Amino acid sequence: MEQSVSTSTAQGGRWWLGAKAVRRTGAVVAAVLAFGVAALVLFIDPIVNSMVKPRLVRAFAEAYPQYELQPGNITIGILSNRVECDSLVVASRDTSWLACGGPIAVSGMAWWSLIWHQDITPAHLAAVVIEMRQGTLMLPGSDYEVLCDSLRVSVADSTLSISSLTMLPSHEDELFFASSSFRKTRLRMAVPRVEASGVAWLAPLDGGSFGARSIRCQDPQFDILLNKEKPFFKDSVGPRMPSQLLSSIGNDVRIDSLGMTNGQLRYGERSGVREQPGVISFDSVQIGVERVVTTADPADTVFVRASGRFMNAGEMTAAMVIPIGSPGLSYRFSGSLRRMGLLSLNAFLERAEHVRITGGVLHDATFAITVNGGRARGSVRAYYQDLTIAMIDERTGSAEGIMHRIASFIGNTITMRGSNMPDGSGATAIGAVRYDHRKGETFIEFAWFALRSGVGDVVGF
Repeated sequence: MEQSVSTSTAQGGRWWLGAKAVRRTGAVVAAVLAFGVAALVLFIDPIVNSMVKPRLVRAFAEAYPQYELQPGNITIGILSNRVECDSLVVASRDTSWLACGGPIAVSGMAWWSLIWHQDITPAHLAAVVIEMRQGTLMLPGSDYEVLCDSLRVSVADSTLSISSLTMLPSHEDELFFASSSFRKTRLRMAVPRVEASGVAWLAPLDGGSFGARSIRCQDPQFDILLNKEKPFFKDSVGPRMPSQLLSSIGNDVRIDSLGMTNGQLRYGERSGVREQPGVISFDSVQIGVERVVTTADPADTVFVRASGRFMNAGEMTAAMVIPIGSPGLSYRFSGSLRRMGLLSLNAFLERAEHVRITGGVLHDATFAITVNGGRARGSVRAYYQDLTIAMIDERTGSAEGIMHRIASFIGNTITMRGSNMPDGSGATAIGAVRYDHRKGETFIEFAWFALRSGVGDVVGF
């Protein structure tokens, strides 16, 4: 009996010692794991920047040898599932473009699943959010750069948000125009806010087409300047037209609607170096675009509707139909302009045409123009009365010279139609639009010159 008790006591002691050893071993293992996790958390950034980043750069160079990747310092947030890079530069090796930004953060990525599965699937990206500050796209070949203060992409919400989007020439106007012996068009663009919803970010991964339900631009401003003191370069390819740009993208892209609210457009023409340009302006511009597509199907058509205040004097509306599949420059546009005093046109005519309107009122005007292969044909109807002009000196702006007075007299009494109101039968003169596109002209310039040819015909300029 005493022997069995002692045996049990010995076995119990050994069990207690074994359990104590297990507890100690577990504590040691837990401590090692805790130390490892702590070391990983504390030292993961140096590890990533010294070991992972160089491999990432090499892998990118092997996959895309025509581009160069230069990431800055990388910070990993394991608990927050957030990777941040203080700067990132991607450039083409032929120096045609360079993009940079920072800091850039990516959160919501299914990293562990991606590591195990290797290939990226929509499931890995379903909750991704990308945020970037101070983005810049430089285009040395075009003399332009694109900037933004911030950009946010949310795959989960299917949204895109950009603040302070601007496109600017790389140099001031005189340097920009001096870089060529031929006529150039300078464009400045500033959009305080761009919002897109219903963006199909992951559709291309499943073989679908990229698209968006709507894109909205708030308070956009466009400033266009043409230096007419230089000739056109006849052998130039010229800027691409909207249908050419959309059809050349290649991939199937669809946007249901695109809108601009409270926009401003300034179009200027100057006649000499450092001279003040003549300016045509549109304010309070509202633009709606339907069915923006990039396929070459002849049935695909973009519809554009716009309204705004012309020269801060008259309400103007316009509509445009652009067939994407048509070769060359082909579209239709029409519109109207309501009552306005014609003296408001002097901001453009005095500088661009050296003509001053001294009286006249426009009651109503309509136009309808069809463009086929860069040939604009159509008509302009304008009801106006008491239009008078004065020819002015292009340097001083004075109309007092004897030759200017003679030219003004001839213009007002012989060549120009001072009034164009319906007669007893309701008939009026109709201006014919006849204008052919020149290679150096942008889309907006061509539309303006085509319309101007019809206005000149009805007035008698």
